[in-house]
Amino acid sequence: MGSLLRTAALFLLLACGVVRADTPSAAEECRTVYVADHGWHTGLIVLAQDFQPRDSLRTTFFDDKRWIEVGWGDAAFYQAEETSYLLAVRALFAPTDAVMHVYAFDGTPTANFSNSTVKPVRMTAAGYRKMLAFVWGEFTRDADGAPIPTTRGLYGRSHFFKGEGTYSLARTCNTWTAEALQAGGVDIDPSKATTSGGVMDQIAALDAGGC
Repeated sequence: MGSLLRTAALFLLLACGVVRADTPSAAEECRTVYVADHGWHTGLIVLAQDFQPRDSLRTTFFDDKRWIEVGWGDAAFYQAEETSYLLAVRALFAPTDAVMHVYAFDGTPTANFSNSTVKPVRMTAAGYRKMLAFVWGEFTRDADGAPIPTTRGLYGRSHFFKGEGTYSLARTCNTWTAEALQAGGVDIDPSKATTSGGVMDQIAALDAGGC
């Protein structure tokens, strides 16, 4: 009888140990990236300390800001001072050079982009690192391995950098956002994310409780 009780007690201790170990571990493994829908274009928002702009972009321009938004798009249309229908058409139907847009800000993503739709997407810590590696790899580098800046950005403390790949109807800024999320292990189909709505609809269908 004593042996049976000791066995039962050991089983309970092991079971409780598993619960205690798994619960915080699961929480620690979950990270959040935010996706901002600006109507025609989507961007990824991460903590600046995770993006490490001083190391990844080799610049202190974004120092002292809490968040970083990164987007990829057509070089001519994205950087144009005024929206041009002809530039938009050319960007869609003729593959063109790409640029990266980086914007640093404080506050919260939803408050900063009050006129946009901002949605959180959860992923594992390992997936989060893979997503960041994908984003870093989309910056064109010079002979010394440094990103190549082009012009000042669209708003606030932001800047454009030369980007990898070409922009076209087959690969839009929204397709790129989906590719980055997919690199992080998110269940999203870039082929169905040509528009910002295609990205946000798929995000809305994700399991909000898991990562």
